[in-house]
Amino acid sequence: ELRAVPQAPAIGIGRAFGLLDAWRKQHALQPINALREGAARRWFDFYVEVDPRRAEEFAAHELELDPGDLEPWLMVGEAQRAQGRLADALIQFEAARTMIPDGRILRHIADIVADLGSDHPRVEAMIERARKMEGDQAADPTLAFLRARSLVNASPGTLSDGVVILIELWTRRSEFRAVLGEGEIGLQLGVALLHRMGKHDARRAAVVLDTIHPSIEDPMTRDLVHALASIAKRQDEAEREAAAPAAGQPGGRTDG
Repeated sequence: ELRAVPQAPAIGIGRAFGLLDAWRKQHALQPINALREGAARRWFDFYVEVDPRRAEEFAAHELELDPGDLEPWLMVGEAQRAQGRLADALIQFEAARTMIPDGRILRHIADIVADLGSDHPRVEAMIERARKMEGDQAADPTLAFLRARSLVNASPGTLSDGVVILIELWTRRSEFRAVLGEGEIGLQLGVALLHRMGKHDARRAAVVLDTIHPSIEDPMTRDLVHALASIAKRQDEAEREAAAPAAGQPGGRTDG
């Protein structure tokens, strides 16, 4: 529907919602996955981009129809998180964890706790449990990114540890492109460097933020990256001026 009216996406979105509502009226007691396996996730991913509140309603309805399916449990929490309701999302994922043990649930919980910066040891425990549950002992850049965010947000004492991990991910970002976006890593690293504000951190942040700026699609995020890069450049200029020896002072330049 969006492709049918590319110049008016609102019309395409309205038509798509209409099709879903019509199917729901005809099949009121059937989960949408009965139409096609994976259909609920595809509809949800579309919904959550344009209207997270309606995405939550959609996922809650699917959960009511098929509470044994893990996907609706995840989708309700994801929709709540997309609305900024982190506490509600955390409760949702914790409830799902007690009924359906799954590594993805542990990742979601760790992800929220990392953003809250409230309990890094808990994040570490969740990461290790997810790795064991998934049976994957290979290095996972998404878990490394999660750990870094938790360290950055936890306290000033762990900030530098998180920066070290983010720099490693940034350096190897081309290897991880399939699972971790350059913009995602760069924005987190730029913000972390500006928070730490060690020697040359502002200069590094400006370079990273300028690198990712052209590839950011979301207008609000692009504006945020531009603003942060400007702050970093001003800070770098101020540091350079402060470090330059004053004219006429010992060791400084004098005009003959």
